[in-house]
Amino acid sequence: MLVGAGTLTGHDLALALAARGATVVITDRTADALLRTARHAPESIQTLECDLRRPDICARIGAIWGAEPLSGVVNLLPLAQPGLMEMALRSSVGLGRGFRGALMAGRGCLTLCAPLAEPEHWAGLAAEAAMEHLVKEMAQGLAPGRIRVNGILAEASVTGAAMAAVLAMLGQQRGINGAMIPLAGRPVALEAGGERQARSD
Repeated sequence: MLVGAGTLTGHDLALALAARGATVVITDRTADALLRTARHAPESIQTLECDLRRPDICARIGAIWGAEPLSGVVNLLPLAQPGLMEMALRSSVGLGRGFRGALMAGRGCLTLCAPLAEPEHWAGLAAEAAMEHLVKEMAQGLAPGRIRVNGILAEASVTGAAMAAVLAMLGQQRGINGAMIPLAGRPVALEAGGERQARSD
């Protein structure tokens, strides 16, 4: 499930995941952009028009979804609205709580995506720190051993295919939990426990 997918990033990521064989549910507040994306892969992409920025809506949709397994929920809202980071972080908590049963059933991963801050961009760096704290808290408290929580910090130029590759890696490597993964020009290696280490090559 891609939350806040009515953007170019959401469009590209949905198509990249569908190309990898995934069944993708894309959500946003309005249906137009979602429907345009779904037309490219109607067998693999389903749309859900709802405002998952709001924790009460997350709880309501999560209750309707029930325990139908989800292998992943990806929150793209912090990427789509970086100036509203507090709202996007609250939505992440709502998604974790609302879809907890579905993520537990699918032994899935909740992934929070946000912009990679420029050096000395203090507001962006503060937002990164807040998201890193939330990722670690949720990784320890949501459902340890059943649900993994990780974060991706993406440069604006990162492609949907690159993000899909990182999400596939997170799906396969179940030992990664509580990690913040910078997705930029330089590749990144993850050590045991999810610590990040930039490669020099």
